[in-house]
Amino acid sequence: MSNESRVIDPVTQVELPVPAYGTPERAIRRAALKRDGLLRAIRFYPDYTHPWPLWDESGDVSAEDLGLSDALRQDLLCWGDEWDTTYRNDTGWPSLAARDVWMNEGDDLAERVQREVWDIADVRTEHRGFQEFRP
Repeated sequence: MSNESRVIDPVTQVELPVPAYGTPERAIRRAALKRDGLLRAIRFYPDYTHPWPLWDESGDVSAEDLGLSDALRQDLLCWGDEWDTTYRNDTGWPSLAARDVWMNEGDDLAERVQREVWDIADVRTEHRGFQEFRP
């Protein structure tokens, strides 16, 4: 059973999802931003050149730019540090277990980012593109 409810957008008469962390009013405001092209698209994936796994159409985005909580900022930095020290472009992950733990943590972090920026952005998870494992 989903924790999501629904509300009808009064402008478009389209049914909108309202996640457990949202409200019908926020969902309607978010839909208006999306219609007006003002809902940011945040891509979620790591890169060696940037401490945050956050990107938009203009390039890197900081956690401060998005107003993320201190706890989430710290967890994102730790997750990025793990990737920096474990994943290698030339050899991939040292083990399937290391890869799977990192991927699952990334899924959780991306969901937390989405919760915190839901009013202003959509988060697109792309960290699972780093799947390579070479035994």
